[in-house]
Amino acid sequence: MVDQHRILERTVAALTADPEVAGLHLSGSLAHGTPDGWSDLDLYIVAEHDVDRMIARQHTLRAGVAEILTAFPATRLGHGDSRQLIVFCRGTEDPIHVDDQYRDLRDPRPRARDANVRILLGRAGDLAR
Repeated sequence: MVDQHRILERTVAALTADPEVAGLHLSGSLAHGTPDGWSDLDLYIVAEHDVDRMIARQHTLRAGVAEILTAFPATRLGHGDSRQLIVFCRGTEDPIHVDDQYRDLRDPRPRARDANVRILLGRAGDLAR
């Protein structure tokens, strides 16, 4: 559980420092306060301008967060959204799964099933739940 919080804190710090990131939402069990040792990090990253460029830069964005073991688009798992990346980072004992959903300012809202998010960053001031 400590690994998830550590990686979340480092990820928020790295993404908040990037001017191309307009917003950051947390969903899932960590957002709801019900995580367990196997919980993943469910993040929505809202790009200021270019989502594709943000996705291409994701390794650079996470360079100081944790060692990335692998990262791939969710389309490899049969999901249809190419703006979703599955990332596995090295944890102390087990890998930490991070599920990144990339959005742009035209439609920053999370998926309907993730409607109850915690807004961690909202530079534009108009990010809605």
